[in-house]
Amino acid sequence: MKIPFSLILSLLLTFFTLASLSAQQKETTVVYLVRHAEKDLRDPSDKNPPLTEQGKLRAQHLAERLKKEKIEAIYSTKFDRTLNTVKPLAEEKKIEVKTYYGVDYQALKKQIETEKGKTIVICGHSDNLLPIIKTLGATPPLEKIADTAYDNLFRVTISPDGKAVATVEKFN
Repeated sequence: MKIPFSLILSLLLTFFTLASLSAQQKETTVVYLVRHAEKDLRDPSDKNPPLTEQGKLRAQHLAERLKKEKIEAIYSTKFDRTLNTVKPLAEEKKIEVKTYYGVDYQALKKQIETEKGKTIVICGHSDNLLPIIKTLGATPPLEKIADTAYDNLFRVTISPDGKAVATVEKFN
């Protein structure tokens, strides 16, 4: 039985197209950004307050929300409230949390670029998440994060060609 040349050519083209798409998907980087959960505001002089009970519950909800994602790296500022927001997720995924300096956006971007093709979580603050999104090349989906807003989960998808798109969703 002879197989027509056009069928062989069509199958080869399909194979190479699928292989190319698969390679592109592997190079797509996904960055989730979340503000730390609710912090204890009872002592205004405390520069490193812990999470409230509600904040601890929100940290658990974050871990549950991202449970099915293939998280390969987690970044947090050095503060207790950010570290403890991602702690349940880090324990679930058995990942060590890496710290970053909250306003050195370029250094964080360079670190993220070394994680190309991975899914990453960054925990930060109301004043640094939107600048991080901009530094990653995306337009922030919000103009501002309110001081009382702890329920935004941002997602920046960076394609293999470097184009970045940001979205936001609410989580409890």
